[in-house]
Amino acid sequence: MNTKWRRFNSLTGKCYNNMMGIDQDSSCWGAAFDLLKEIVREERSRDAGYAQELYQLDDVTDFVYDIEGWLEDYIGELDMRGMWEELLEVCVDMLEMFAWKEISSSDFDFLRISALGNLGRNEEAVRLSREWMEKEEDNMLAVSSGVYAYMNGGNYEEAEALIEKYIHEDTECTDENEVLFIAAGELYKVSGNQEAERRIEKILEEYDEVVEQELMEWDEDGEELPFS
Repeated sequence: MNTKWRRFNSLTGKCYNNMMGIDQDSSCWGAAFDLLKEIVREERSRDAGYAQELYQLDDVTDFVYDIEGWLEDYIGELDMRGMWEELLEVCVDMLEMFAWKEISSSDFDFLRISALGNLGRNEEAVRLSREWMEKEEDNMLAVSSGVYAYMNGGNYEEAEALIEKYIHEDTECTDENEVLFIAAGELYKVSGNQEAERRIEKILEEYDEVVEQELMEWDEDGEELPFS
């Protein structure tokens, strides 16, 4: 195994110290990500088929470093700190680094478009979201990315048209389309449509109650919680 994994492990440890406020130096996050890319490049120079899917990185390292978990935390930190340029770069790198044939790249596609919007690069965000929706018209993350892209550019009519295409009066909120309901709530808030905003808020509250009840039933039955 590549000896640089030990250095990666040390850097990720510093990252969690930074997350907890023990260490104020946040440069460890970017350094760890750069090292991860370096390791993957080196391994693929020896074996072109090395870890073509993201989950395979944990497979080949015997789950010692929780790479996927750390990447989620890194992205969460970038998002929380509003580091949009860095978040965009990470998303582009991740999309280029792996094949995304077995596992969907939707989360990174969505974050990429979101970062572009936060950077004011609305035309790019709209273009990418349109291309994505053409390929996956029923992907609610793709549709939601379009809503946000239009909304960030001030095109509320296009954003609302997208929402109305997928959310009707009798549409139930589910795990699959919750992200679109959230986007709808955001749109109606910024566009000043208070009646529609309240309707969406009520639907989301009812859905949260259903999810909470299901989790309580799981727990009462002695089942392992889905997020445990």
